[in-house]
Amino acid sequence: MDGNRRYAIEEGKEPLEGHLAGRDKLEDVLEWCVDLGIHILTVYA
Repeated sequence: MDGNRRYAIEEGKEPLEGHLAGRDKLEDVLEWCVDLGIHILTVYA
């Protein structure tokens, strides 16, 4: 999840918005894992 703050700043947004976007994407990834039957996922934040 590295780069969320940097992404937000480059887009002219507050750092929190970058973190929230990262959270939203992680939720997507978790849903994809469930759909694909992936039981173990390692995430570095």
